[in-house]
Order: sequence, then C-alpha cells, then structure tokens
Amino acid sequence: MTEVCPPAFLVLCVQLVIGVLLQTMLAGIVVAKVLRPKKRRQEIRFSQIAVVGPVDEHDNRPTLMIRIADIQKRLYLAESHVRLYMACNRINQQGLRELVGIKDMNVGYDSGWDRVLMLWFVF
Repeated sequence: MTEVCPPAFLVLCVQLVIGVLLQTMLAGIVVAKVLRPKKRRQEIRFSQIAVVGPVDEHDNRPTLMIRIADIQKRLYLAESHVRLYMACNRINQQGLRELVGIKDMNVGYDSGWDRVLMLWFVF
C-alpha cells in the first residue's frame, strides 16, 4: 500500500474494525449458547404436600419438611441451591384474601444456608 490511495487505507481500517466486532459478537453468542443451563424444570420434582415435623432438639422449634427429588438419570446435582419463602395471608373485612408479607426461610441442611444435599438415589 502506498500513500497514493488513501481511500483504500480507510476501507481497510473499516473492514478490520467491522470484522473484529462481528467475530467478537459471534464468539459471545457461541459461548452464551454453550453455557446456558438446560431446562431443569422437568428433572426436579417437589412434593405437593409439606409436613410439619417434630420439634427440633437444638432450638425447640417445629421443622417443616418438603420432598425434593432429582429424576435425572445421567448426572447428579452437586451443589443445589433452594430458596423457600413463606407468604402470610389474611382475610380482610370484605372476605378477600390479601397478602400481608413474605418471609425468607432458612432451608439448609446444617447451617441454614440455601444449599441442600441431594445425594439420595431415586428408584
């Protein structure tokens, strides 16, 4: 390339910038597609009924028990996070149910975090 043709230099620079931008966007789309988790809604089942269990020996409070099952055959959930919210309702003077508040509940197996241990096998 010589100094005689400045439009060619400008076209080359524009082509390089557009090429780098397109390649970056394509790489981002591929990475986002690969890293997107699969739909796990069909592979995790929750029980329809919750049970209030016996009083816990450590803090003298009743325990709430809910079943969670992983029905995936190939892999096991290594570090599962579960969030549980309690919605408090009341019936107002018109007879309609209204939401009073929502409380975040601790569901951890030992320390009250949101992690649960799912190593039990389903037959």
